[in-house]
Amino acid sequence: MKQVGDEFMYGLEGPDAPVFDFDPERGQILLSDRVTLNFAAQQTYVVTVTVTDGNGGETEVDVQIAVIPRSIPQVVRRGGGGGGGGRPAPEPDLPEISYSLEVVDNDAVQAPGNPDLQHNTPWLRATFPDGTTRESDYLGHYRNTGGLIRWGYPTSEVLFLEDGTLTQFYQRGVADLHDLGSGWIVERRLAWDYAGGGLGNAPDMGTEPGITNPNPGTQFGPWGHKVSDIAVVGTEVGFARFFDELGGVASFGLPKTDARADNR
Repeated sequence: MKQVGDEFMYGLEGPDAPVFDFDPERGQILLSDRVTLNFAAQQTYVVTVTVTDGNGGETEVDVQIAVIPRSIPQVVRRGGGGGGGGRPAPEPDLPEISYSLEVVDNDAVQAPGNPDLQHNTPWLRATFPDGTTRESDYLGHYRNTGGLIRWGYPTSEVLFLEDGTLTQFYQRGVADLHDLGSGWIVERRLAWDYAGGGLGNAPDMGTEPGITNPNPGTQFGPWGHKVSDIAVVGTEVGFARFFDELGGVASFGLPKTDARADNR
């Protein structure tokens, strides 16, 4: 345990606790001295940060720490001539990259009545040896783009699933941290593009032709579809209010159908 002033004592618990130290002055979880993380051996660590006030008060929070691997070029393996298999190309000898990771803020949310659906939505800051920093503010993105109403509960931690990208899944969407060329940002993934829009090995189902909503609404995009509070058959659905209140095109992209029963 480490004490700050005369009031609070901080500590780390759990099987992964010996790998890390807690700096109470800065509120940071740091790597212990002479420890190097190996993504190939272990991708995530879990520690429990505890704090007591000396008067019987105690609280704790579980923190999951993701190991972010270096970007390693693909090793191309080529077959040899004469029907024999070629030897694998040697793995590249890349320098180790070290950094400290600070949890600037975090919201650990559990869905009511579902103890298995409890995940962290963090704001992380990585500081590299040259003093540069890189932030992944999933918490700010979640709160600023509609929170629980828009996204539902988080269904995963922040994950490394593909090179150059961090991803978090929610009940009603996905958010990615990636570099668009002008800097690293957290942004929503246009989910339909990955379900029926041709991305991520999904079939390209195009847009829905032949249906035009005769009711009031706003047409967005080149495909002639409206966002309306009233469905094609006249049913009150409230889609336009939901769409406008939670960010419109910037949050949801362009409509590929009109509001109608999902029986196609």
